[in-house]
Order: sequence, then structure tokens, then C-alpha cells
Amino acid sequence: MTAAFPSWKGGCCILTNNFHIVKIGNSLDNVCVKKLNEWLGLIDKFLRQAHSQAMSEAFPPKPRVIGSKEKICIVASQYNPTYMDALVENTVAELSILIPAVNIVLIRVPGAFEVPITIAKYLTHSKVNGIIALGLLIQGQTAHANLIATSATNALMQLAMTHSVPVIHEILMVNDEQEAHDRCISMEKNRGIEAARAAARMIDIFEEIDKSLRHTQAKSF
Repeated sequence: MTAAFPSWKGGCCILTNNFHIVKIGNSLDNVCVKKLNEWLGLIDKFLRQAHSQAMSEAFPPKPRVIGSKEKICIVASQYNPTYMDALVENTVAELSILIPAVNIVLIRVPGAFEVPITIAKYLTHSKVNGIIALGLLIQGQTAHANLIATSATNALMQLAMTHSVPVIHEILMVNDEQEAHDRCISMEKNRGIEAARAAARMIDIFEEIDKSLRHTQAKSF
């Protein structure tokens, strides 16, 4: 989306959907255009951060502790090791609290793109109560991160549907290293904790569904 508007010198310029002014003709000198774009860039950054923060405040409630022994496979990217190691550690720590008897299988892969195929291979040969996919994509100047994020999301959803197993998607895409720190290392918005809670809750839900189905089948005989 773009919007055209007249300048104060009688010409016209265009405001694009990424808050960038494109000069048409000689209506604005280069210095004015540069300054305006700097200010609009700051506004754009502020709005993105505000939106990201608003989305991040919805931290999931802590589910009940599961007493039974469950098996969970974590497949985590090694790329961006400072953040990913912390994300894995926080996920494992929270799982150990929520499911004290949990059996965790941890598989590390080179990058986020390799996470889905590794999960597919594991599910082909092993039975598991839940899967947690962990990765981190930091936005760059190209569409590379977006392409990986979209591909991974589609693949993880397909795996969950095909194998009827909870697959928790925490392949994160962030704008910068500060957001990476907030979600992987900081405890306030930690996505490792979120992944563990989501996995525990989904395992609990699946067990309740199985129990209900067994009860229904027993009554039918």
C-alpha cells in the first residue's frame, strides 16, 4: 500500500507501506527526504516493537504437574548458539518441573531448516508423547528468514497432523538480537518456558482424549 501526498513546495511524494518517502520530481531536496525518512524509520521501529511486545505479553499459564512418565523429543537448531543453548536449557528445566518423570530426547541440528526433516525421521521410527521444535531466525536484509520460517511452519503442521502427535512450534523469527535475548535468555518472555508449558498441556489434553475414547468404547460393549 502506498499513499501520495503534496509537499509544501507544490510537488508530490509517495509514502510507501514501509514508512519510506520516495521523491517525485524536485519538490523536496535530498536533505529533507533523508531527514524525513530517518524520522519515519524511527516511528516504524517503535510501532514494530510495540506490536511485538503486545504479542509477547500473552504468556501461557502454568499447567498442572503430570505424574506419569512421558517421552518428549526436542529438536533444536545449533545456529545462533548463545541464544539457542539458553532456549534449550530453559525448555528442559521447565519440562523437568512440569513432568518430573519426563524422558527427554534432545537432538541438535545445524539450523532451523533441518528441524522438520529430523522430526520426520524420528517419528518414523520412535513413539513419543510430544515434540518440541526450537530454532531462531534473525531478520536480515533479504527474505531468507521469512522463507525458512514459512517452510518450517508448514512442515511442522503437516507432521503433527500426519502422526497425530503434539508438535510445539518454537522456531522464532525476531527482528534483532535484543528480541532474541528477550525470548531465549530473559525469563520474562522466555519461549523455552512457553514451549515446555504448551507441550505439557497438549500431552495432558491428548491423554484426556484417549481416556474419554477408551471409556466410550468400553460402554459400547
